[in-house]
Amino acid sequence: MGSDSLDLQALVNGCKKGDRLSQRKVYEQLYNQMLGVSLRYMGNMDDAKDILHEGFIKVFTNIDKYTEEGSFIGWVRRIISNVAIDEIRRSKKSKVKTDSELIDSQNFEIDEEFNWFEENNLSPDRIQHEIENLSPGYRTVFNMYVIEGYSHQEIADYLKISIGASKSNLSKAKARLKERLTNLIAKVNS
Repeated sequence: MGSDSLDLQALVNGCKKGDRLSQRKVYEQLYNQMLGVSLRYMGNMDDAKDILHEGFIKVFTNIDKYTEEGSFIGWVRRIISNVAIDEIRRSKKSKVKTDSELIDSQNFEIDEEFNWFEENNLSPDRIQHEIENLSPGYRTVFNMYVIEGYSHQEIADYLKISIGASKSNLSKAKARLKERLTNLIAKVNS
């Protein structure tokens, strides 16, 4: 175990005791990384910061529930993601399609990887920018599946949509990303 992980563990122990200095240091250490998580869902900095602050309040309120059976950073990331997803649902900004009869009747192939992005030398920042510009519904499902590793069943349960709707939104998100990035590459190469 490296000294960084030992330092973080000491801070987590301090947070469990209600030590404000430990809380502040954890917040400062994880701020940028968790802001990135929040921004992937919310699409704009103001909303992302609101989610981040709410998420850290939940982290410190529920820190006794952290069992140390996994990475603390992963546990925090999951909380921040869940707060963002809850806000999307609550604000009804999500345009996740729920017409399960139409969606379930189609066969969506979604297991392909993003080799195309790598083959075209697209920077992670450019891809992130285009993800942020997806519609809230597509962005939410994309982030939950591709970035956070949720299964389609978990996404469906959490967003109260069908598994087919989750697969459809992921497929459409990937197609939109590829279309937008293809247009970008064409502009650069012309």
